[in-house]
Amino acid sequence: MKVAKIIFYSVLYVIVISILLLVGYVFVNKVFLKEQLPMIFGVGTAVVVSGSMSPTINVNDMIIIQKQNEYVVGDIVTFKNKDNIVVTHRIVRVENGDFVTKGDYFENDEDTDLLKFEQIYGKVISVWAGVGGILAFLQSPVGLLLIVLVIVLIYLFVRMFKSKKSKKIN
Repeated sequence: MKVAKIIFYSVLYVIVISILLLVGYVFVNKVFLKEQLPMIFGVGTAVVVSGSMSPTINVNDMIIIQKQNEYVVGDIVTFKNKDNIVVTHRIVRVENGDFVTKGDYFENDEDTDLLKFEQIYGKVISVWAGVGGILAFLQSPVGLLLIVLVIVLIYLFVRMFKSKKSKKIN
């Protein structure tokens, strides 16, 4: 029983520390370095804010993006356009090594600017419908602070519970 507790608390501490490091990394990149889409090990998340990819991807959907070695026609990619705006559109064709993209919404025309490989954050590998609103809040400075506060409170609660239990035993 004692070994199981040690293993449980060790795993819990590793998870808490990992979450704190990830939250800290995202916070520093978003707030101080002004990075619009922080990527961790080539993977990032974003919240869709326009309907240009509807009905495939809708407003407030969360997308998971993964950096790829190559992109092909049909891939949905997230990239930074010439105006430094993060956009998610589908690759519709390749011209001389550059990509032509377009939103799936039926009234959209092809994007006028050719997209270079270096502009692409990654390919959309997963869409989580409606989760984006929650994620957007959690990635805000207030949301990140709330996450850290909850983790600290859980840690303090566990420590308090352990100390009360050890006092009862003694």
